[in-house]
Amino acid sequence: MTTTTKVLLICSLACACALALLPRAAAARDDGSRQGDESLSCDEIYAQGMAISQKEQQQRDAANGKMGAQTKATAALIGAAIIVPTPATGMAAQAAAESTMKSQVDLGAQAGAARPDARKERLRALWTQKHCVKN
Repeated sequence: MTTTTKVLLICSLACACALALLPRAAAARDDGSRQGDESLSCDEIYAQGMAISQKEQQQRDAANGKMGAQTKATAALIGAAIIVPTPATGMAAQAAAESTMKSQVDLGAQAGAARPDARKERLRALWTQKHCVKN
């Protein structure tokens, strides 16, 4: 391997490592502000905030839908265990109930640990700062 090839390889690896760290560093510093925020009109601030809120609602709806489907499946297994009481149906129903309960606890923990969206908070601050009012 020539010296030039080694230098290029080392530079490429160094750049790849630096690029891998950039998203984490940017995310850690992200206060939600964007270039041009000060020039946003109240309508633009409102539109961006609504887009974020709609995305958050879609995520909540998806999680609720998943939990609803899991709960229905668990109820069906419990019903089967009651109608056909065998060790296999009992164990399947118990495992499903435990899994559903764990999923709900995990979902609650995630919701409690979730940080507010920095961009949404920045938009709220701009809204207040500019004395915006929605008609």
